[in-house]
Amino acid sequence: MAKIRDEVTTTDELIPSGETSSYRSNPLGLAEFTLSRRDPEYVGRSKVVDRIEKARNRGEDVLKVAPELKAIFDKIKTIENYENIDINATEIGSMIYANKPETVQPESKLQDCPKSYRRSCKYSKRLCY
Repeated sequence: MAKIRDEVTTTDELIPSGETSSYRSNPLGLAEFTLSRRDPEYVGRSKVVDRIEKARNRGEDVLKVAPELKAIFDKIKTIENYENIDINATEIGSMIYANKPETVQPESKLQDCPKSYRRSCKYSKRLCY
């Protein structure tokens, strides 16, 4: 998981635009750049989570694949109505949380954008649409 607490998080912070342009038609290649500027370890952590989920989908025991999850699920089981949660029936995934994601473009890129889509970002000197 990655949690970004900034008032506004731009899509360029989530996946940088410059060096990734050649990956537009390759989502898995593009994913390698996710949060590369904000949280460089995010992709590696996500791959570990993906391996655990794929093992769970193959019917493997999640606690044998990732024994570190036992303490987490033991804690979850102390929550009312979750006492009988089955780790092997629970989907495991990664996520990114951001307060307010926005697409931000430098002014030079906005010249071709209709004015109806433009607006000033109150948290940035750049223009957002």
